Amino acid sequence: PGGEPLRLQALLFRTTAGLLFALLFVIRGFGITVGTHAAYDVLILTAA
Repeated sequence: PGGEPLRLQALLFRTTAGLLFALLFVIRGFGITVGTHAAYDVLILTAA
């Protein structure tokens, strides 16, 4: 309740992103994953 409506495209995008971040965490570690996620957030916020 109160969130965005469930759409298949958003679900698939977020699931894929989560899996890629999890794989990055396993391979490279926490610091690289946090840095990548922060860079992604900045990219998304400045592109909008």
